[in-house]
Amino acid sequence: MSASVTGDGAMLRRDLRHLLVPGVAAHFITDPSTTAEPLHPAEAAAVVRAVPKRQREFSLGRQCARRALVELGVDPSPIPTGPGRGPVWPEGFTGSITHFDGFVGAVVGSRGIVDSVGFDAEPIEHLPLEVRSLVLTDAEVRWIRDREGAMAGEWDKLFFCAKEALHKCLNPVNGVWLDFQDVTVVPQIATGLLRYTWTNAGPATSRCGDPARLRGRFVARGGHVFAVTYLPAEGGKAASGRTQEP
Repeated sequence: MSASVTGDGAMLRRDLRHLLVPGVAAHFITDPSTTAEPLHPAEAAAVVRAVPKRQREFSLGRQCARRALVELGVDPSPIPTGPGRGPVWPEGFTGSITHFDGFVGAVVGSRGIVDSVGFDAEPIEHLPLEVRSLVLTDAEVRWIRDREGAMAGEWDKLFFCAKEALHKCLNPVNGVWLDFQDVTVVPQIATGLLRYTWTNAGPATSRCGDPARLRGRFVARGGHVFAVTYLPAEGGKAASGRTQEP
């Protein structure tokens, strides 16, 4: 089973394909003129009191998720919101939705391949100093210092984005809210892969299992950074950590 990326930009499709493993699909929208499809009543209940901007983001997110599921052979169906405010995926599938101004996207996968997936996307910019101190561990600060220069802002947001993707991956599985300082991210620049280590030993990280089991990928293009974290199914293809060829 191959990976699939669909969306309204050829270059971004190519770049985001790097994030995927076989059995996983993604769809994204960047065109601001895209018409948001009507929500199913089971979906609309989650944003009935939201402002129009949030309703549009929510609708486009569900739209992306359904498109990606179709790529995996799933008929379009409602994706309601669960008690934890996350999407309730069709039986046998999992996924993650993200958005920022000008981008909405979803990554979905078969549970035979991944037990969970987290997807995050962020504009590249320096984190405010007060936020940077909350997000980055000492090891990450040293890592950035060794590479300081024109890409410095990109590295700031890479760590933030990777940790957001990690949270989106693990929280639906175990209900844990990791602190930014609980995990150190180790980017592999040559391959675009991410490794994770637990910085703080405690109840939260102990419920998250062995971080060596997690698989992360990132790509930075066009002023934005994108990251995906997978919790591979036992014996699933995502466990190999191999990069999809564009």
